[in-house]
Amino acid sequence: MKRRIHQYAVELMFFCTAMHTIVGAALYRNEWIAMARRGLVATVHSSPANEAAFWFFVVSLFYLSIALSLRWIRSIGVRPPASLGLVLTSLAVVGLALAPSFGWPFIATAGVLVLRWAKE
Repeated sequence: MKRRIHQYAVELMFFCTAMHTIVGAALYRNEWIAMARRGLVATVHSSPANEAAFWFFVVSLFYLSIALSLRWIRSIGVRPPASLGLVLTSLAVVGLALAPSFGWPFIATAGVLVLRWAKE
């Protein structure tokens, strides 16, 4: 059966996960190396750069959990909860207002796609 366009929210969230991980690793490579040399334990709050590196890691895990959840929802043939679409869309709007970057429109798009899918 052919997928409707809004079910591609799954692939979009996997894309966001990959990009967030790659950008975070590239931008904060030195911080991760330094934290690893110190044993990682209790190293995040030792500098704002370490906190940013950790932020990229945690957000990537959040995006991955959303992508995996959506993939599972699609595999069992049910609709996702509209609240998931609202969370993604709201996150993107707040993120764009407080920390403008090129990634938020992708999250907003995924949120809108999930909302459409939820109404199917």
